[in-house]
Amino acid sequence: MYRVFVDTMIFRYAAEVKVSYAAKTVMGYVKSPNYPEEKSKFIIHESRIKARRKTDAALESEMGYIKLIADHASKKTLELVYSHEVDLELLFQPLVDYYPGRLYGAPLSRMQSPLQKPYQLNDVEGPLSNIQQPYSVMNDWEFRHVLSLPHLEDVLRRFLLLLPEGGFLYQLDFRHLLAELRESETIPNAASLLMPLLEGISAPRYREICRKLNVQKCPNSHMDAYHIWTAETENCDCFLTTESKLLALDGRGKLRIVSPTELVALLGTAVTTDQT
Repeated sequence: MYRVFVDTMIFRYAAEVKVSYAAKTVMGYVKSPNYPEEKSKFIIHESRIKARRKTDAALESEMGYIKLIADHASKKTLELVYSHEVDLELLFQPLVDYYPGRLYGAPLSRMQSPLQKPYQLNDVEGPLSNIQQPYSVMNDWEFRHVLSLPHLEDVLRRFLLLLPEGGFLYQLDFRHLLAELRESETIPNAASLLMPLLEGISAPRYREICRKLNVQKCPNSHMDAYHIWTAETENCDCFLTTESKLLALDGRGKLRIVSPTELVALLGTAVTTDQT
């Protein structure tokens, strides 16, 4: 049975409904019966359904095969896996975990990854050390306290690595506050937030993938390299993606980097072989 690592964009393409969260800073006035009128700054939040992106014919065809792959997983003819860092990327993107669930409700497993694991931050000091683990929800008040701390990016980076195992991201309570953070602190995505960790990885194979993806010109490709490295170290058979720059790479060991069309073709071959 094939073990298939699912790239972040596959989850996005599989979602029929995407809800985006945005925050906007506006100026206004605070009025009170007992105090003079004062000018103040407000954060306005917006939630809206994100229109399906226009795609070319080739990508549209690939997207059509994702449902077939989900059906195979539901029939237990392949295993679909993803990593904690895929969760982090999805946390910074439009919500894609709506009914019937991720990837058309197909069974999914979150695998280990080489980066620092959840619940293993032994050097955490201060307010984060008081967080009881494991937890499933961090409320607005707690997260606003995190946002008020000095060295915010480092604190947030450490906190996101503590996200609990299992469950959909909409069970977490702070998507709106991440939108507020992006508005005020210019942290656009998970790759930029995790960059100090990704750049510090010295493993030769990871660095080799980074060079092939030319991360100097495209820093966000650090995360792509990390996903591929994760799939290799966890002995996956396939890495499922629609990204042309990744499809052009050769996986190491038994890993094959494939598009949805190519994976369905492989599955057809495997089924035929099993029947003969």
